[in-house]
Amino acid sequence: MLVAIEMEVMTPSMESLDERCTVIEFHMPPICSPIVRPGRPAEAAPVVLKQLYDTILSSGMINLKELSLVCGKAAWMAYLDIYCLDADGALFDAALLSAVAAFSHLRIPVVSLNDNGRVVVVLEQEGGKLENEPVNKEE
Repeated sequence: MLVAIEMEVMTPSMESLDERCTVIEFHMPPICSPIVRPGRPAEAAPVVLKQLYDTILSSGMINLKELSLVCGKAAWMAYLDIYCLDADGALFDAALLSAVAAFSHLRIPVVSLNDNGRVVVVLEQEGGKLENEPVNKEE
């Protein structure tokens, strides 16, 4: 499995402030198995994706409240992309382990709000003094 996590700041919808902050995709390209044909999705891909989504979100591995930066105004959106490189059995197990490894190595930068109300990465100044107060206190 090859896993990538992309983070971006988004504005959460008012009806679900803490939800839908994670998007999970599971891809099975034709290189992973001779039974996967180009142009046709693999039959196992939606099944594994559903299991991954249910397991990751129900396990508490990702605390969706911690992804919130400014309540109702800004939150982190995590895009988890999992690519199967070799479909030789135990797809769900391998995908879940690779997702856990990717999230355990994820580092989210410290950010603050600038004068325009936009989220920016906090860079320490020469004297150790910060320009704006950080929204999230630690990486």
